[in-house]
Amino acid sequence: MTKKLFAIIATLGISVIALFGCSGDHYKKVEIDGVQSTDYTVVGNGSGAVQYGNYVYFLNGTRGYEDTEGTANVFGEVIKGAVYRAELLGEKKDGSFVVKRDSVTELGVKSHKDTDYKRDEVDVIDVESIAPKTVGTASYKEGGIFIYDDCLYYASPNNLKNKTGAVQYKKTDFFRMTLDGKSTKKIYTTTADSDSSPYAFYSVGDNVYLTVLDGTDLITVKTSKKNGKVEDTVKLAEDVTDAVMPVKPVYYKGINENTIYDFIYYKRSATDDDTLPSGEVLEFVRPDGSGESYIFEADGYSSYTLETVRDGYLFYRKPDNYVNKLFATNLHDALKANDKNYAADEKNADKQNVEKTVLTNSSLDKLDVYPFVQNYGFDKPNVTNVISVLATTKASSSSSSSSSNSSSSSSTVTATLYVDGVSKGEVATGTAVTVDTVYENYLFFTVDSTLKKLDLAAGADATAVTVAENVSTGTYGASVAGGYLIYFGKVSDDASGYAFFMEIDGPEGGSDAFFAGKLTEEEDFTEVESLTVVEQPTKTSYKVGEKLDLKGLVVEANFYANNEGEKPEAKVIEVTDKMVKGFDSSAAGSVTVTVTYKKRTVDFTVTVVADEKTATDSTDSTDTTDETKSCATVAPVDPWFFIGGGGALVLVAGALFLGKRKATENA
Repeated sequence: MTKKLFAIIATLGISVIALFGCSGDHYKKVEIDGVQSTDYTVVGNGSGAVQYGNYVYFLNGTRGYEDTEGTANVFGEVIKGAVYRAELLGEKKDGSFVVKRDSVTELGVKSHKDTDYKRDEVDVIDVESIAPKTVGTASYKEGGIFIYDDCLYYASPNNLKNKTGAVQYKKTDFFRMTLDGKSTKKIYTTTADSDSSPYAFYSVGDNVYLTVLDGTDLITVKTSKKNGKVEDTVKLAEDVTDAVMPVKPVYYKGINENTIYDFIYYKRSATDDDTLPSGEVLEFVRPDGSGESYIFEADGYSSYTLETVRDGYLFYRKPDNYVNKLFATNLHDALKANDKNYAADEKNADKQNVEKTVLTNSSLDKLDVYPFVQNYGFDKPNVTNVISVLATTKASSSSSSSSSNSSSSSSTVTATLYVDGVSKGEVATGTAVTVDTVYENYLFFTVDSTLKKLDLAAGADATAVTVAENVSTGTYGASVAGGYLIYFGKVSDDASGYAFFMEIDGPEGGSDAFFAGKLTEEEDFTEVESLTVVEQPTKTSYKVGEKLDLKGLVVEANFYANNEGEKPEAKVIEVTDKMVKGFDSSAAGSVTVTVTYKKRTVDFTVTVVADEKTATDSTDSTDTTDETKSCATVAPVDPWFFIGGGGALVLVAGALFLGKRKATENA
């Protein structure tokens, strides 16, 4: 009986631990001050920055997506890479928000005065955390922030462990969050590694649909706008090898849902059920799964490449007489013939089908392409059918020789601008060239950590000019929101990869960029510029096994000078054991000891000498308890939860024990 009792208590104890330590993220209420009006148009969905009326929602930097320990993406703790919000200054006009600069600060966003680490008075942008998770995936550039009505939708790396204890950060979680911060819900987790898979959120009637390529399955998840309840999860297609999920550049209540942006386009291998059972087929389907899927390309070839939907066109590559070409089409005829809602929409009545070759190049397979239409306006007639393409050469992959163990690679990338298939010349060369965005007549791209702008209206005289340096490139490049170009740049030597705002429509077409975000504690500013060892410790020679003695050590902190050149006197700091690392007296030799204070370090050197009579202290009582948790996320424990849940289990165990004791006494 005693063994049984202990077994029960052990089981209950394990249950308590399970309740407390292995419950995953807890999506608590996020405290948000400002109230988002839903009367405005959303601009920029599917990017790193979105304007919603008087607010700009943006990613507070980029830090990467790896999370091997399961501690880098805990809800409520993420700062860098999370969604933040800045409030614009201005007024509502004709249903839009018009930004107006403050006459004193000359900023178009709310700010307050503060003193920086150099003791200078500065304007600090007012920001608040909205979604405290790492937003996006490792390499899918068309995702990011999505806002529909009063909710925010986003993707984030999974932070739970599998059966072997490995964190599954290459799987993707998808979330819905109310913009008042009161409710956050996980609506889907991929079954396959999906850190590069396409995904998007679509507003259709009273629901929002998440579509994601989960492995080779094209999945759609139906979520209620009213309460966030997941109502259905459906497989739209299987054996899919590629997909394009368009995102409307704007959203507002009642927006037209019968455009080229309202369909998913994907590629799969032909089957015996197809008219032509060889090669690949290109197909489209509604994100809500209504109606049937329809094939719009099937020529028996196996070299199709879906590029993107942008500026009213679907861009894709296909073989033509055994030469790979880049095509653009609005698919009007195919959509009209196969989708009754599209055909019945009066806005499509006068549309004409467009299908044209955009680029023919013998080296097309070696190029990355970014096609676009200048001065495109959503839901407005194109002022031109002229299509431009910025084509960049792909860097050659390294090749190695097994005999010599040497490797070589081509590191030069060239960017060339084409207009209606005609080359306008090279615009950039470097080891890395990525296209960020097109805004009106300006093309923004990044070359080797330098953000550049090309005035497309200049024609043959167009020359790229530098916008910013020390730019961090990640999944998301520069975006435009609220009249600002928003990119990731360097704040200080201690902090890089954070969001910067640069006004595009300001005086003379631009203004100085400014940091608009929040730094992590590890990267926050410090007023200390450096440390200096003024006096060495009294004891600089140690026998094997001896402990470090800091007596006599004098360290001074040196401070930054302000903009007036004024520099405070150095300050002597108290050096404690916790500030010191690197000391090891287990073996004879020279030992470098490092002192850390306010993220600055300074070293001093001591010597350890051998002494046979000295034994290593094996009775050191230093606490080496392993505080590493076995679960990816450990949730904070509410005492009332313990009383109501874990406490109940303990009470049950206590009752069983007392019952056994009483039974023994009666016997």
